[in-house]
Amino acid sequence: LNGKVDISGIDRGNMRLWETLGCGAALVTDDGRYPVGMAPGQDFSIYTDTTSLIATVERLLNATDERQAIAKSGRDMIRTSFNKDVQWARFLELC
Repeated sequence: LNGKVDISGIDRGNMRLWETLGCGAALVTDDGRYPVGMAPGQDFSIYTDTTSLIATVERLLNATDERQAIAKSGRDMIRTSFNKDVQWARFLELC
């Protein structure tokens, strides 16, 4: 589970995203604007309020295939969109 910090507005991008997705876990996080390449509903599940958080967690706990597919998609996305080669190339662009 991941939740936003009040100062972030609608932007999302804390380290828990990369840590959770990179480990191949099924992430449930709040609605917002995620970094390019991260697809809510495909790479992770989102919630908008307490009611939808509970419903999302219960659904994923009872839907093994869906939970595993989301976790795999998130891990694959991290491996392709945010791997070390991509990070290095982006760093060089900044320099």
